[in-house]
Amino acid sequence: MSDESRRSTFQLLQGGSVTASPSREVELKVMPRRETPQVQLGFPFVRASNKLVVSVGYDGLTQHTLERLLSEYMPSSLVDIRVSPSFNNYAITRESVSNALKSFQVKYFHLRELANQYVGDSLDYRWALEKYAASLATNEHLTTLHDLIENGPILLLGRTSVHERSERSVLVDELQRRWRSFDLLVHA
Repeated sequence: MSDESRRSTFQLLQGGSVTASPSREVELKVMPRRETPQVQLGFPFVRASNKLVVSVGYDGLTQHTLERLLSEYMPSSLVDIRVSPSFNNYAITRESVSNALKSFQVKYFHLRELANQYVGDSLDYRWALEKYAASLATNEHLTTLHDLIENGPILLLGRTSVHERSERSVLVDELQRRWRSFDLLVHA
């Protein structure tokens, strides 16, 4: 007997009864599942924003993850806000990053002016983040980052993988305080 012609019988139980009357039996025919194309429903006045910041930490970043992020979000640029950028760890190399950026036509920007220059000045990392936040309030280079966001999605690359306790979080908060015209996606 094939799957299409196989019939399953289920009994309907009401009120916690363990026995069901034969008249309450229902036969179900097992049908193969057909794939239907996915249709996205939306409203004509709502559309996805092209102004997107994808926050990514370098710690734990692999070549596969980078390529997946590039293909999924199709950013126009990768903005690196680390003090001294390096792409030499066991999972990713400078050459592989360069090849991935070329193949996805993504521009690389190292904005050293927006890096946290206070890291290492104190053993208290919170102090470094507070000093960084205070310096961003008067930093004129935020307009450069805002212009990049206006031109399309960006990947914002920082050091730590945890967004909440990082320079990326402080930087995004300052950007949102000045311009609320972009969406934020945190890659964890």
